[in-house]
Amino acid sequence: MRKLLVVMALFLTAGLSAYAQNNAKAEQYYEEAMDWLYQQEEPISKDAVLKAINLYKKAIAADATYSPAYEQLAIEYWSLGKQKEGFDILQTATEKISDDAMLSLLKGIFLEDIEKVDEANTCYKEAAALFDKSVQTKKNFDTLFYRAMTYYLLENQEVAIAKYKEAIDKGYYPEEDYEEFYDVQMEILETVDLLEFIQQSITNKYGLK
Repeated sequence: MRKLLVVMALFLTAGLSAYAQNNAKAEQYYEEAMDWLYQQEEPISKDAVLKAINLYKKAIAADATYSPAYEQLAIEYWSLGKQKEGFDILQTATEKISDDAMLSLLKGIFLEDIEKVDEANTCYKEAAALFDKSVQTKKNFDTLFYRAMTYYLLENQEVAIAKYKEAIDKGYYPEEDYEEFYDVQMEILETVDLLEFIQQSITNKYGLK
């Protein structure tokens, strides 16, 4: 089941370089939490998740503008079935950080999970606009994929795939591991129900109910 979450985790971990200017202590706590979780054997215990949550909170305390910690903290709360707490974290984060596409995307996913579709679509549109703005400077497969995924969640798979391919054609990607990332992400965009994929990935991440 851990492999199902890799697509989400890739964005959060690979995005660290974009936050190099942020507080080094926040990044240290964040990386410690991520390393801790990936060292655990499945099913991961609730205590292990709570330890990671505590580290993400320390990262936020060290730097209140460190987006990756908010994002992962919200996901960990969701994995424990605490969707409201997770959404509240995202709400707080977007009040402090108004231009983070991933925060808007996650808010939309949380809202759609509780069937607030109109509000979710508003968040997806905000995320799409932010991704469109940032995609030329954040040249990595995660940015490209989540931009496409946002359009997919706006119920337009063809546009999602077209935008992904267009960005690839323009060279908005790193040279290393090109074929591996491209093939995997295209397969997901073409064949997977992304909202269901994300819900199952996060909810069942640790085998916890």
